[in-house]
Amino acid sequence: REMEPHRLADLGLTPADLAGLAPDLDAAAATRALAGLARRRLADRWERARDERL
Repeated sequence: REMEPHRLADLGLTPADLAGLAPDLDAAAATRALAGLARRRLADRWERARDERL
């Protein structure tokens, strides 16, 4: 599923974040990679918030 640009910005992500990952990705692969990065950042945020509550 494609992520909307404003959601990426909310997570502090830009398409430029992919440059170091794989500069030759096609658009579909780039979207999947960026979505994966966004999911990891969300998971990290969730874990930090959980740890702060403990």
